[in-house]
Amino acid sequence: MKKKCFQMCVDNDVSCPVNDCRYWINYEQDLNCAIVCANHNGPLSLREVADRMGVSFVRVKQVQDITVGKFVKRLAREGVKETDVMSVLGSLKSGDEDHSLA
Repeated sequence: MKKKCFQMCVDNDVSCPVNDCRYWINYEQDLNCAIVCANHNGPLSLREVADRMGVSFVRVKQVQDITVGKFVKRLAREGVKETDVMSVLGSLKSGDEDHSLA
């Protein structure tokens, strides 16, 4: 069975040399791989994302706000109330386990 690129990097403890890979990030501590980052670190704070992406915290927050806005609008078209969406998003931040909209 063929090993995944990120698994070979982890097994050999080397940073990924393939910088045109869609998962490549310029962050040596995570072996330059977003998959390795997610597997080893779990959820990241906005500041941690900013550090890994080489952008400001404010820019990451702007992208998050735009994304959440699109998410809310999309779910509203599907009939989900904005208050329900915001409630679920709030529970994700607080670490609650039940993320259902029902």
